[in-house]
Amino acid sequence: MSPYSAYPRSARDPGWAPLGAAAAAIALPLLAWPLVAFLLPDASMVPSGRPVVLGESEDYEATARFERGWTQLPAESTEGELLVYQRGRVQLQVRIVRPPPGAPEGAQDLWHGLERITRMSDPSARLGEPAEVTGDEGAQGLRGPVEGDTVSGKAAVFPSPGGGFAVEFTATADQYAAVHDVQAADHVMESVAFSEEDG
Repeated sequence: MSPYSAYPRSARDPGWAPLGAAAAAIALPLLAWPLVAFLLPDASMVPSGRPVVLGESEDYEATARFERGWTQLPAESTEGELLVYQRGRVQLQVRIVRPPPGAPEGAQDLWHGLERITRMSDPSARLGEPAEVTGDEGAQGLRGPVEGDTVSGKAAVFPSPGGGFAVEFTATADQYAAVHDVQAADHVMESVAFSEEDG
């Protein structure tokens, strides 16, 4: 049983997200997993205790805070589009989405788009019904559960106040993930904040 599915249904927030590389992690030996991020030559520790920039537009900048123990995987990331982080057996993907002109840009529209991406990455993945969520700094969005054959987790989407871009989170883990690592991913999602750019 995954640490995510161990929560009572009433206590879990809904979620959403792409599940790609997390499924492959299950094949790694249990005891070796916590060392993987440190052994990868391109992994870098994420600074803790201060805002980390996720994405920006001409008007707003999106940041989040990470607790100690997260690493970023640059080889799996794409600058300006996808950031991949790992802590223990939990993988967190952060996508920066910029709707084309004239496209719907509400949170529900973004959620449906994320669901399509998730199904393309893992046909077994399903997104549960999302619920409204407010981040620690007041960011408004949606969050809901992700369920798949080998991993489960949460997803969230937060449109920027100006509607120019959105931040999408997907956190997935297998049944061996530590609860404190799962909770650390929740804290990153909840810490998202948008601030107006100077000038």
